[in-house]
Amino acid sequence: MKKLRSLFSHLFAFFVIAVALVFYINFQPQIRAGGGLGWDGIEYYKLYEKIKFGHEVRASFPFCNRIGTPLLAAALPVGDGFKAFKYVNLIFGCLFSLTVYTIVKANRMSFLLAFFALFLSLACFFAPLRFTPFYPVYTDPPFMFLLALAVLFTLKNRFALAFFCLLAGYVFREISFYLFPLFFAYAIIYYRFVKKKSSVNSSLSTSPYYRHVSFTRNVNFKSVFNLSHTMFRLSNKNSSLLVYA
Repeated sequence: MKKLRSLFSHLFAFFVIAVALVFYINFQPQIRAGGGLGWDGIEYYKLYEKIKFGHEVRASFPFCNRIGTPLLAAALPVGDGFKAFKYVNLIFGCLFSLTVYTIVKANRMSFLLAFFALFLSLACFFAPLRFTPFYPVYTDPPFMFLLALAVLFTLKNRFALAFFCLLAGYVFREISFYLFPLFFAYAIIYYRFVKKKSSVNSSLSTSPYYRHVSFTRNVNFKSVFNLSHTMFRLSNKNSSLLVYA
């Protein structure tokens, strides 16, 4: 029943994401600056042309480091660079929103909180699914998805997978490299304190002394005393009746 409820919950989230996707594609106009490329989009489009067609171009720093999205766009069987970037970023935008929803649900929060988080990941102006139809040639959505995935793996204590997501995110945005110390510090705190404390508690729970302490903490001694006193009085009464009968 619980798995079925979780399945329907994620299907509902997927439906909401699909509705937002259709809405933004049809009603959000594209930016006009830079011929539809915007500003940094000009540099990313140069990388796309270099990878896709082998054109000799020179992209400026730091945009030349962010080859992930241009590489994915060039790998698509699409001749139009605008559409290629839009397809890649919309796909990762959908995955980002779904991952945000999964993070909230994984922490056993209410459906309303999960839906509110999903709404924020769709409605904010710089949300990938909303911003991509307006500004298609940019590199943030894949990075945001990998970052959200790293957070999800961290909450599940899968630190190796979280570090791998951060490493993969570097080719999309170099800020991923600066997040390594934060995630690494969390992993150290978990293994140094949280896991160690839980293992100590687990070992203590198997000892006879711990079971005795747990028993004495949970027993209501007042009730035990009253019961013992009542039984003592009854035994004395019965014994006196037997003696004097």
